[in-house]
Amino acid sequence: MNREAILEHLGRLARAAPGAFRNDPVFRFAAIGAVVALLMLAGRLGGHPSSVAGPPPPPGPSSLGARYGDQAGGAAPPPSAAGPIAPSRSLQGVTVSKDSSAPPDRFGTLDATQPQRKPANDQH
Repeated sequence: MNREAILEHLGRLARAAPGAFRNDPVFRFAAIGAVVALLMLAGRLGGHPSSVAGPPPPPGPSSLGARYGDQAGGAAPPPSAAGPIAPSRSLQGVTVSKDSSAPPDRFGTLDATQPQRKPANDQH
């Protein structure tokens, strides 16, 4: 195909687009989706103006050094009140034991001791 044929074909498509937009719901919603996607892409590539930017992030805990994750002075992290499992602790020394006082998992099972109710719209 030469350049003139390509331009002629694109011209025919451009002239058919308004009619397709009015009469074909699939084309209409595809065109709307394409426009929304292009607007979002343009907004994403355009960056954020400084007047719209939110407040600066709060400073990290005082126990962290200049970089996030560095310890201040090489000391161990302070003990947490959350117990032995916390986001900042390793799970290497944690042991899991099955507690016999916990009820068994009965999710998705019927309790045979309770009578079953019939649906309100049952016509039998």
